[in-house]
Amino acid sequence: MADLKTLITHYYEELFNKKNEAAADALHTPYFLYHDLAHPGQPLDHKSFMLRTSRFAEAFEDGVFHLDDVVVGEERVAVRATLFATQTGDLPHIPKTDLPVRISIVAFYRFEDSKIAEVWELWDALSLYQELGALPQN
Repeated sequence: MADLKTLITHYYEELFNKKNEAAADALHTPYFLYHDLAHPGQPLDHKSFMLRTSRFAEAFEDGVFHLDDVVVGEERVAVRATLFATQTGDLPHIPKTDLPVRISIVAFYRFEDSKIAEVWELWDALSLYQELGALPQN
């Protein structure tokens, strides 16, 4: 089995920081599922996840993820990361603001044969909406 810390670091650098969608094509299993823990029961397949990721990247073109913690188990990886970005494009219900944001995320990855089979992710949407002025700070 490949070194999972190296794989997940490569995944974040290529897909999220360099916006190289081929990285996900290469690292996702054919039956990949993404679970946004804020929306339980609504998993996304590879195609839907890539569409979501692409739209998010368009709204935060300069976005860079910093991996704060990576914890590796036998076939699982836990990641705590921070996204630093500027909202340069529209989000659903939030027009472009050109404001900087700092978004914290926690994600758990399940690997099969050195590929990502499932992701469970939770990101700090409240802080994002507050930083973009969509919600009050208090």
